[in-house]
Formats: sequence, structure tokens, C-alpha cells
Amino acid sequence: MLDEAGMTCASELMAMVSEKLDELHEVDTDTLHTVAAYYWARSLAQGEAVLSAADLRTAMHVFGMLYLADHRRVPRELWSRLTEETGHDPWRDPVDHASDLVLDVEQGGDPALLDEAVALLRSSAPSPYRDTTLGLALCRRAPVSGRLDDADSGIRLLAHVAALPEYSQTRRARRRLTLAEAYTRRFVVSADLADLAAAESAARSAFAEAPEGSSEQADSAGTIGLCLARRGEAALFPDGIAGLQEAVSWLRLGVDLRTAAGQEPDRANLRKAMGLLLERMARDFAEEPGREGEEEREEALPEVGVSSASSDSTSQARHLAELGSKTISRIVSEAEAIRQAVDPAFALSEDAIAPSWQEPCTSSNPERLGTRCPCSLSRWRLHPFVGGGGSGAPGGGRPTPMSRPRG
Repeated sequence: MLDEAGMTCASELMAMVSEKLDELHEVDTDTLHTVAAYYWARSLAQGEAVLSAADLRTAMHVFGMLYLADHRRVPRELWSRLTEETGHDPWRDPVDHASDLVLDVEQGGDPALLDEAVALLRSSAPSPYRDTTLGLALCRRAPVSGRLDDADSGIRLLAHVAALPEYSQTRRARRRLTLAEAYTRRFVVSADLADLAAAESAARSAFAEAPEGSSEQADSAGTIGLCLARRGEAALFPDGIAGLQEAVSWLRLGVDLRTAAGQEPDRANLRKAMGLLLERMARDFAEEPGREGEEEREEALPEVGVSSASSDSTSQARHLAELGSKTISRIVSEAEAIRQAVDPAFALSEDAIAPSWQEPCTSSNPERLGTRCPCSLSRWRLHPFVGGGGSGAPGGGRPTPMSRPRG
């Protein structure tokens, strides 16, 4: 930490920041955060007070630059000091303040902050930015409060913004994607299949609008797959497994687009949809007419022989389902995986190997959607309004690209 090589590297990084600002007129917030965190940690590691104070001054200077570009990357305890030093108050605009409160909740903060955000927004003048933020706050509050009218009001606002003329192809796609996610949130409260259909329609529109290979296109593909998978989980496809196969294809496309862009994709929904597909394939195979006679014929074959061609596809489906169920049921936490590697005799807990869709139901009406209840449907991952963890310390999380809802 105190090696001179670190200082040299930090200087080179700051030179890169200046070069990018001069040539592209863009602020490299990732690099600023890295350099600021380095000097912060260096000031704590210094043994001499004078050297520690010098490193702290450098850290505060870089944090000040970062504060002007993206205040959420700066530790919250430094905000008041940096507001005095820079004259920049990120909460001077009540809509900006409310937007930060919504982001805080998305990052695991107290849901009660949504009430404060809604109050701030309703006292502000209407604009695409204000309407988008208010719509997001209301839709985010609906599953917490159980008030369907919150979701209804939020969707009306977001639909209005999505219909506004917009030159930017990326922003048009993001607006439609935000509307799609609002419908999926309302579905958690309403259990109305029309919300899933509306979400899928908005996501398909967003996919068509999004630039080729963009994060908006990846999120749109994931949302389409999510809507189809939820319908499949509720056993609502009249054509059997075809709908789940399409869901898996869209979710896989979303993962592939993220991977191609050099990003780390979230595969949770893809894993779950593939598990449902394999489960449905195995059940359809077991319920196939004449299956009992076919099993008897298979048992009569010699061990070294080959099964008949007519049963090849169903046998492959059964074996794939068995393999998939074993793979899915062995997903464990990082801590348990490490302990298992160190001590092979370590027994995995039931929680570590229980598939997510077998969690106990808390719905008062499990038959409401057929074989699946609204509780299990709500456990799919939505594309979050923001990503990452909190920003209370160096190295904390930050909003994902385009997460701030300006218009």
C-alpha cells in the first residue's frame, strides 16, 4: 500500500482521466473512484500524521471530482463536507433527492424511504424525469404496501412517458423496458395474467427499438424470457413445453448479449427456466400414452443392445431431466462450496440444495394461478432499477448504466 509503485500507478490513472476528459468530454468515474479509494486507504495505513494528512487531502480532492460527476460513488458521510467545499448539492433538486431515495431502496434500504420519495415528487412540477421517477417509486412501493392503486398510477405515468417523442433510440428502448418491468411488478400484486402479456409486449417493443448488442437489448431479451417463464411456471401454455423453450431461448440471448459486451451476466432466471423446462419434459414423458408398454419393451432389451429409434427422443429427455435436476439441486453458496472443498466430509445443508421453486407457499389462494401461486412467481429476478451494493465506503456499489431515470 505504501510502495512508491502504487503512487506511480495512481498518477498514471489520473493522467488517463484527464486525457479522456479532454478528448471525449467524459468523466471516468470508475478510475476516479479507484484512485480516491487508494489514497483513502493509504492515509489510514500511514504511520506518520503528516504523511497521512497529505494522502487524505489527495483522497478528498479526487472524491470531490467524483462527487461532481456521480455523487453516489462517494461515501455518504463525506457528502456534507464535499457540498461545502465544491458548492454542489446533489439534493438541491427534489426530484434528484427522490431519485436517490428510490435507488437506496433498490440497494436494500428501508422501503419507508419510498413514502418520502413519493411526497417529494408529488410536490414537484411534472416533467419526463419527474414522471419516470414517480412511476418507479409507486411501482416499487406497490408490492411492499400491497396497494394495487400505487401500481396502477405508476404504470399510467410510465406509459405516458414511453409514448412521448424521443430522438434517442437507446432512451426509447429504456422507457419501454421500464414500463415492462412496472407491469411485472404489478403482476406480483394483482396476479392478473394481462399484466404479464402487457409486460411481454412492452419488452418486445423495447427489444426492437434498442441498438444492436446494447445493454437495453440484453435487458429486453431477459424480460421477454422472464414473462414467458412465469407463464410456464403457472402451467398456462396450451402448447406444452413450447412456451418454456421460447423463454429459455430469450433468457439465453440476454446472457449471451451481456457476455459478448464483456459484462458478467446474471444467469439465475435462465437456470430456473431451464429447470422448469426439464421438469415439464420429464412429466410429459411420463404421462405419454402407451408409456407403460414402451417401458416394458425397453426392459426386455439386452443390456448391450440399443433401444428402439421411436423411444430415443423421450429417453434423452428423461436422462437430460435427471441430469438437470441433479445439477440444479447442487447449487450451493460460496461459503459452503469452500468448506466442502476443504473438508469433503462436510454435509450440505437442506437450504443449500433446495430448488428455489420448492420454497413454501404463503399465498392464501394457491390455486389462483393453477399449479403455481403468486408467491413463487414473485421470486424471479427483475432487472433492477439499480445494481450493486451500498455506497457507504470506498468500493461500494453504484447505479448501473442508464439507471438514473432522466426522462
